[in-house]
Formats: sequence, structure tokens, C-alpha cells
Amino acid sequence: MDDTCTMRPTVHLFFVLGCLLSLPVQAKPAENTVNILVINAYYQRLPWTLSFNDGVQTAQMSIEDADVTLFFENLDVTRSDQQQSETFRQYLREKYSSIHLDAVIADSAPSSAFLEQMPVFDSLIQIHHALSNRSVVRQQNRLLFSNDQTHFIERTLEIIREQNPDLQRLVVIESGAPPARRVRPVIESYLQRFPDIALEVPSDFRWPELLTRLTDLDKQTAIFYGAMFQDSDGQAFVPRDALKELTEATNVPVYGSYATYLGTGMIGGHLSDPARTGQSMVEAVMDYLRFGEFAGFYPTSQSYIDATAARRFRLDTSLSTPVILLNEPERWYQRNDRVLLWVLLVFILVSVLSLYWNSRLKRLVDRLHQTNRMLKDTKKALSISNGELKTLSRQDPLTGLYNRRAMLPMIEDAVSEYQRYELPSTLMLLDLDDFKLINDQLGHNIGDAVLKSVAYVLQSVSRRTDTIARWGGEEFLILAKGIHAEEAFRYLEKVRKQIRESQTIDDRPITFSAGVCEVQANHTADTLIAEADQAMYDAKLNGKDRTCIHRPDEPSVANT
Repeated sequence: MDDTCTMRPTVHLFFVLGCLLSLPVQAKPAENTVNILVINAYYQRLPWTLSFNDGVQTAQMSIEDADVTLFFENLDVTRSDQQQSETFRQYLREKYSSIHLDAVIADSAPSSAFLEQMPVFDSLIQIHHALSNRSVVRQQNRLLFSNDQTHFIERTLEIIREQNPDLQRLVVIESGAPPARRVRPVIESYLQRFPDIALEVPSDFRWPELLTRLTDLDKQTAIFYGAMFQDSDGQAFVPRDALKELTEATNVPVYGSYATYLGTGMIGGHLSDPARTGQSMVEAVMDYLRFGEFAGFYPTSQSYIDATAARRFRLDTSLSTPVILLNEPERWYQRNDRVLLWVLLVFILVSVLSLYWNSRLKRLVDRLHQTNRMLKDTKKALSISNGELKTLSRQDPLTGLYNRRAMLPMIEDAVSEYQRYELPSTLMLLDLDDFKLINDQLGHNIGDAVLKSVAYVLQSVSRRTDTIARWGGEEFLILAKGIHAEEAFRYLEKVRKQIRESQTIDDRPITFSAGVCEVQANHTADTLIAEADQAMYDAKLNGKDRTCIHRPDEPSVANT
């Protein structure tokens, strides 16, 4: 009984020591685990968001003293309204109520404003980002990263002046940008110190016309690209895509403000860098967790020069201020050019001597075979091209129907067959009603779609012996062999019904007026077409949306 109820002192001692030793091991993972929520304001495939998230993940992988887990959420402010934002807040509250978060990062002004309305995150470390001319702002456990736009624009202007010492004119391109992102006021203030540099800021321009103006500028000119969102016509642009068009069109160097513009042909500058900003934000979180306070400085911009773009204008990339050179060609061969040249010469000499005697005949035979293959390939390609050209010359490119050139000989054959064998044929000419209004009001894209749709209906209800062509504009020609005018009229009624029921624009049915003319002994192809055309115009004059049959020596008979 005593043996089962009494524990020896040695057992007690080992048990207590084991518990004490196990405590740090169990607590260590919790102390070194950091969970960070990243709220993206915009669509995650946008260049800014992609680059920012890359920077956050780069910083995550560089941290060795903690296990950092990142959670990404997308606010997508361009598609959300107030109700959707509230739904998103509720979603975040529910999702992260069971997850211990240490910090929240907002990647831009909209996500920062959204975070301010999330009191459930007030106790967390909060890193905000907004565009302003203020320095980094601190408030307890919160840190605001704000791009000092004046600073990085002026640094870029210094790079422009250093790379372009003869600069006499600076053209600033920006349109539709929000006030906080406009570069013109900063540039105007800066250039007051340099009266020999003229400032030109185009306004109320159409983008194609502006590109034309910028194709032939004098060599003492440079361009500063702010952001192009829309032109005077209201046409919307993606700023990066517009910049790429600009660099391809102009003959002078282009500089900008954002690292996401690199790779478009822009030279560079001191650029707001979302990747560097993302890294700095994670570093700020870790500084606060380690030391209980933020550091004195976190970079959000860097100086970049695209060496490939700079070479296009023969610009010096060795500047007085440190810059990051991108696309710089490797130069190891320049340091060893003499050795490499001798090695190459020896290799070529040995190769030529060894191959000359053993493969001279083989090379000649191979060359002959290759020439024969090339001739066969060329002949085959020529035959294919001739076939394609023949098809293209007879086919309407929009609808895929026969064109006028292909249709006319078929009409001549039908007239000839009637005159020789009295085989009946009927020609039908259709003209879409009010088609010009469709083009004028809805645009040629809609008009083209209507033409293709009507062509499809005509093909779907036609007989195998019928021949259909787009005669020109909104006119279609149908040559039906073996039927008389009355049968053609019934066929067109079937077509009219199907088109009216299946083809509408703005709740208005698509209709057509048609003329029918049966081949007669005295017809030529031209007179047959002319009489069908006259019958079609009679249908137009009788109120449209109807068919007129041309009868010899009688006025055209209109049928609805």
C-alpha cells in the first residue's frame, strides 16, 4: 500500500527538471512566429501591386530570426463601392478572428484609408502608405510611408541635366492624373533655378496627334513622363502602356517617376519603387517587434538607369550619384579580348585544316541536297501562296462570302444557260435598311457584326445550289438556279422572318429591302443586275422591309 502511494524524491526532482526544460522549447516557436496581413488596394496583376508584393516576399525570405507568414487580401477599390467595402471589412473580421496577427501593411492610400476604418486592428502594428510630400510619419505603433514626390522628381531632374548637358527644353507629359500625382508643379518650381531650360506642358491633346508631334524633336530636348490616364477625347490609357508607345515614337530620351515603368524604353531616374517600399515596410515591422520602435529611415525610392535605353541615345551612365544599372551588358570578354582572340584564331585554323581534306566532297553533296530541298520548299510555298491569293481574290474578307469579282462570271453563266437551254435562274439583290444609321450611331464595329450575322443567316437557309455574294457595302446578291421569281420571293420571306426574329439592335429588328429579277432571253449580266437593283429601289420607295419582283414590261410588284 505504501509503495503504490509514495513517490521517491529522485522521481520528483527529475519530473520538475523535465517540465522546466520543456518550457522554453514550447514557447520558442510562438515567440519567433510573425504573422503579417498585407492589404492590396488594387487588382493583384497590376504592375505596382505585383512589384510591391514581390518586395514584401523578398523581405520575408531574408529574415532569419523569425518565421514570417504573409496573408494577402485584395480590396480592389476600382470595383468596390461602400457596401462592398463593408462586406470586405466583415470578411476580414471573421477570417482573422481566429488568427493571431502581429502587423497589418497597407500598400497604398486607398488601402490605408480602409485600414483606418478597421478598429479591430488598432492594437496591431500598422504600416501605411500614401502619396504626399511629407516625410515618414510615426504615431505609437503606426508608421506612415509617404513618397516624397518633390525629392524623387528633383533627383530625376538632376539626372536628366547630367545626362543631357545641352538640354534646352523639357517636355512634361501627363493627363488625367489625380492632383497628388501631378509632377508639373514640382518641375516648374525646380526649373526656376535654370531659366535657360524651357518647360513645355502639352494640354488638351489627342494622344495620336501628340505622338506625331513628338517624333521629330530637336536633340536638346528631353521628356519627363508623369502619368497618362486619358486624352482630350476621353480615351482611357494604362500609364505604362502609353509610356511604351511614347518611347517607341519619340526621338529623344524619356524619364519618369516610377520603377514599374522600367522596361518600356524609359531611361530611368530616381524612381518611386514599390518593391523597395514593400521590403522597407516588412523591415519596419521587424524593427518594432525587435526593439519596440521604428528606425529613423526606410527607403522607398532608388535611382535606376536602363543601360539599353541609354545606349539608344548615347547617354553616359557613369553619373556623379550612385545608380542601379539595368540591362548592362556583360564585359568579361573585354578584359580578356586578346587571349580570347588568339584562342579563337587557333581553333578556327585547326578546324579548317582538319575538315577541309575529309569533308570537301561531303559539303558539296550536302550543299546540292540542300539547294534541291530549298527549291522544293520554295515551289511548295509558292503554290500555297498562289492558292491563297486566288481564294482571297474571290472572297469577301469580312463575311467570307463571294465578292463581286467572283460573282459576276457566275451570273454570266446563268444568263448563258437560260439562253441556250432555257434553264431558269433568279437573281435577288438585298440591301439592309437604315444601315448607315447603325454605322453612324453605334460604330463600324457593330455594323461589321451585323453584316457577318446576316451573311451567316443567308448561308444557313440557302440551298446547296444557291450562290451568295456580298455585292458591296450592305448589299448581298443571291443567284438561285432552277427557280422562278415567285419561288425566290417565298425564299426571301423565309429569310426576312428569320433575320427579323434573330437579329435586333437596341430592340429594333434588322430588316432589308430586296429586288427579284428572273433571267430572260434578252438579258445580259449587267441588265439582269440593273433590273434587280431597280426592283430593290422600288422596295425602298414603297416603305422598305419588303420585296419587289421585276416583271418584263411591267412596273415592279411590291410585296411585304
